[in-house]
Amino acid sequence: MSVFQDEERRKEAQRQEQRIRKLLERQFADDMREVFDSAAARRVLARFIEDSGIDRSTFRFDQNDRADPLTMAHAAGWQDAARWWLEAIREHCPVREHQMRNESREAARRAPQETEDDDDE
Repeated sequence: MSVFQDEERRKEAQRQEQRIRKLLERQFADDMREVFDSAAARRVLARFIEDSGIDRSTFRFDQNDRADPLTMAHAAGWQDAARWWLEAIREHCPVREHQMRNESREAARRAPQETEDDDDE
């Protein structure tokens, strides 16, 4: 086998790998759009992002008022996971992020009213 044939096989393998990668990326984008067409999926992600503390500091103290690196690393991991989801939704279905945030705000406004209604019973 010549050097030329080896080079051609290597290039063909790279082209095949690139085609597969593009196909998987397209499939992921289609899946994201399909999943976030669901109001339930948007509610779950909104809750995950809120619970991740993405807008809060990761700096945490232990019971002795010392910085707790393990707790801070855990919080940073949760925030990174939430950022991954936000980046994915922004890239593949940005309209759904806006819709998800609006639905979340509306649910938060309704929640106190529903609690007051439950207390009246």
